[in-house]
Amino acid sequence: MNPLHKALYRDFFKNEPDERQEGIINAELARCLIYIFWLNSALFILKTAHDRLEGVFMSGMTAILFLNLIFISVFIFTNSASRELKKQKPDITPQNLAQHLAYHQKWAVLLGVFFVVTISALCFNSLAFAIYPLPSTILFLYSYGLFLGLTYYRRSKKEALKILATKQAETAESETNKEA
Repeated sequence: MNPLHKALYRDFFKNEPDERQEGIINAELARCLIYIFWLNSALFILKTAHDRLEGVFMSGMTAILFLNLIFISVFIFTNSASRELKKQKPDITPQNLAQHLAYHQKWAVLLGVFFVVTISALCFNSLAFAIYPLPSTILFLYSYGLFLGLTYYRRSKKEALKILATKQAETAESETNKEA
């Protein structure tokens, strides 16, 4: 737990937090940070599209939203607790493999849509004022989103199958050791 968080907790509750309370506080802070990140992303996309319509490259509010996104991203990537959470492998069994892959398939679609919307917001000026946007531009945007989504899904599937194979090898090895 961050020293600032401990000091705030001590000041507010007049005692020192134990490990369980620290875990709960850190989980709630992480949840708040995730909500702020996604709200900031949505506002940044909308504000970028609005700036493109006005003919401005980037307004002050868009710059602040962009700096917020950079700060949160750098914080997540450099925070040791976040790196430890990322290193944890999910519990994948042959029974829940289909659910795990379906979950990552949904996230792959959302990732593709997110990048298509982001690129559309960045190119909104040329897309909004065209009477008929070029079919090649639209095809490129959707194929780019499809490519990113498929890449993410393939990577997630490969990791899940690797984890499952490792678990099966470990169980087979432990059974042979028991028999010996």
